[in-house]
Amino acid sequence: MTDRKNIHTLAALIGVVGISVVFFWPFRNNFFIFDDFFIIESLLHGPVAVIRGFNNIFRLVSSCFQWILFWFSGHDPFGYSMFSLTLYASNGVLFYFLCKELLDNSRVALLAALLFASSAVGCDAVIWKAAYATLLSATFYLLTLLAYVHYRKNGATAYYRVSIVLFLLALLSKEESASLPFIILAMEMLCFRSKLEWSLIKRVIPYAVLIAVYILVNYVIIYHLIKGNSELVKHSGFRPLHTLLAPWTAFFIAPDGHLAASDIRNYLAALLIPVALAVSNNRRHFLFALAWLFLAFLPQSLSTLSQFEPKYLFNSISRHLYFPSAGAALALALLLERVRALLPTKAYVAVCAAFLTVYIGFNYSRVQQRGNTWAEEALPNKTFLTEIKKILPELPPNTHVLVIDPPTGRHYMQLSLRAFYMNKDIAWIVDPEKFVAQPGMTVYLISCLWLSPSEVKLDVNRIN
Repeated sequence: MTDRKNIHTLAALIGVVGISVVFFWPFRNNFFIFDDFFIIESLLHGPVAVIRGFNNIFRLVSSCFQWILFWFSGHDPFGYSMFSLTLYASNGVLFYFLCKELLDNSRVALLAALLFASSAVGCDAVIWKAAYATLLSATFYLLTLLAYVHYRKNGATAYYRVSIVLFLLALLSKEESASLPFIILAMEMLCFRSKLEWSLIKRVIPYAVLIAVYILVNYVIIYHLIKGNSELVKHSGFRPLHTLLAPWTAFFIAPDGHLAASDIRNYLAALLIPVALAVSNNRRHFLFALAWLFLAFLPQSLSTLSQFEPKYLFNSISRHLYFPSAGAALALALLLERVRALLPTKAYVAVCAAFLTVYIGFNYSRVQQRGNTWAEEALPNKTFLTEIKKILPELPPNTHVLVIDPPTGRHYMQLSLRAFYMNKDIAWIVDPEKFVAQPGMTVYLISCLWLSPSEVKLDVNRIN
């Protein structure tokens, strides 16, 4: 039995890492896009700007990684991509160990980890460099649950204390980890068969207190100390139907997130989930998988940025379903385990191998298509920045620019120029008709003639 568990562990390590590399290695050099430039540009404004993070959202831990990433990789996208890929693979491995410890079934854990790693749902979290906070938060989240399970199985309170510290790191990486107290309650009642009594509530209270303190600190820092407005509040809203129905799409939704209400798969999922529950030979664990899927999505369901019909690439709901999709993976693994009771061993292995082959192949094609879409979207910006740096290797402080036919919008154009010239004083001329150059300003008018997304001719004129 021990040898078999060791084989499962080795297969999980090789399988998860292999899938991660095969899926995402082709996009290791995808150029920066959208808020990726903020990772670099914010460093120019000092520690306070970095710590307050994207649009005044207090993610202390993930924000501090901006220094580390830039120190290692600078303006080369490779290092950022490798960081995200490493986190993605690590999360798949951690999920294997969590399922193995929690369910005491290394075979189901292996299947769940492989299915989690090979789902296309969360590929935006890897390919879009600015989304590394999602992956980092999931890493600390899984470590928190692993420490908690060790505490529950072994009774060592040190693991419990470690889990609280790890949860704080998860919370300070990204606020979506606030679902953890609900996951622990589901784990206790469905996996450990605990009753909802005071002793259980006392164990969960510290995690809930950390969430309350996080919200309070966020409010004080953003609204009182730096006098800002948090994007977290601006783009939050209650959408009960979205909260109730959206997480189940993690079973089948494509990375682009486009899903019409009339899509037949919505109704198939609604029918098949209760049927799967009925035929499962371990309903408690299957219910836990479904609870994970639903509860892990709860905090993210409040974000109005998660959309089924996104205006921009980064608005796709699929990235918000990355961590909930672990519950979907576990549910599928438990269904495959049910097949084992109906078939001889060799036939069961053949069924699992065939299912994984089709599942991995199908999602591989989805990831490649999505990765190429991100690459194509970023290519014009790469072309422009490469060419302008050849013509203007440096830009002095207090430089104002106006770009005719730019590769992206003015906000991201300004961010990208500041990031790649390491100059926080570069400003975009919003209204050229009203703009008046002041003494000490350097003003450039740049006209772009696009021959293709990878080729542009620039006409650069210094106005003063």
